[in-house]
Amino acid sequence: MWIHEAFCTYGESMYVECMYGKKDAITYVNGSKKGIDNDRPIIGPYGVNKEGSGDMYGKGAVMLNTIRSIVDNDTLWFSIIKGLAEQFKHSTVTTEIIINYINQRSGKNLTPIFDQYLRYTNIPTLEYIAKKRGKIPSCAIAGSLMCPILPCPCA
Repeated sequence: MWIHEAFCTYGESMYVECMYGKKDAITYVNGSKKGIDNDRPIIGPYGVNKEGSGDMYGKGAVMLNTIRSIVDNDTLWFSIIKGLAEQFKHSTVTTEIIINYINQRSGKNLTPIFDQYLRYTNIPTLEYIAKKRGKIPSCAIAGSLMCPILPCPCA
């Protein structure tokens, strides 16, 4: 269910970007954060008639925008979005199919990001501490993520 709703809601911000520019689109999608309750995971239990959280709309759109930022290549990002529509237009897809497709096309392991947004309700905190020991930079990442996220860029 989240796949339909998150991509549809994210499509609204893409429309805003097309009409008014990227800055307004980011403002639009970030406005969705006010409506995120984090009351339960977006993905409900499989095999039963039970949906996940209504956060699948706004939180799903914010997740996709976050992933766009991590991909950090709009040409690639929009080819991934278009590719999803083309490759799976007559298919029933699962979360794993979507994640694997985006991982493969982006060349990045985005599974921990998807998991954090879709399977957990806690809002993660992230601490990034950069230090310099003599001439050698070092850093540390700590936080309350439920799953590992990204490697330290100084490592």
